[in-house]
Amino acid sequence: MVPEAAPINRLRKPSWKDPRLLIGVLLILFSVSAVLLLLGNAERTVEAFVSTGDIVVGQKLETASMSKVKVRLDELQGAYYLAADQFPSGAVAVQMIHSGQLIPKSSVAMVDESHRKPVAVTLEQKLPAAAQVGDRVDIWVAEVDPKTGLTALPQLILPSVEIEALERAKPGLMTQDQDLVYVLVDAPRLPVLLHALTDKAKLSVVLDLAGGHR
Repeated sequence: MVPEAAPINRLRKPSWKDPRLLIGVLLILFSVSAVLLLLGNAERTVEAFVSTGDIVVGQKLETASMSKVKVRLDELQGAYYLAADQFPSGAVAVQMIHSGQLIPKSSVAMVDESHRKPVAVTLEQKLPAAAQVGDRVDIWVAEVDPKTGLTALPQLILPSVEIEALERAKPGLMTQDQDLVYVLVDAPRLPVLLHALTDKAKLSVVLDLAGGHR
């Protein structure tokens, strides 16, 4: 008896209902979408200026002291100087810009727009060790009654003023034994601080944590 021939498996034309075909199509679509997403993100990066060293208050802004980096700023793009921007002629820093920091437009002004002046304040109490140039401080004053010698309740006279320079106390013979801080004060508020200094009132300088490091 001749054995019955085994059935021959013939290749069939793939159908859209074949799950393997559908999975393949989905993988291709996913790959294309991922590539398009990466390209879209790359297109949203912009070239911006970054400082190559500390830029102190009053220093002229020059591109020679900056480099360019590609960053993604999105909605914050208008808040910083981009490589395509030009700094105004005579522009200076009105806030401390640290090395490696993007250049904020709020930290730059024309020379004639910056009316703040540094005023030296000698401190009876030391500033926190973390305080540094560019930080913000609040200045409080307590008036002293010349008749009774009593000190009134302190009042806030200058909120959130910037430290331009800071000299730490160096105890010892013929050396500075108190912290000396230089704060930048605009013209309208300058008489208030000068009056407090000449009136021998008690001044307190408090680090403004809300103001942060600018």
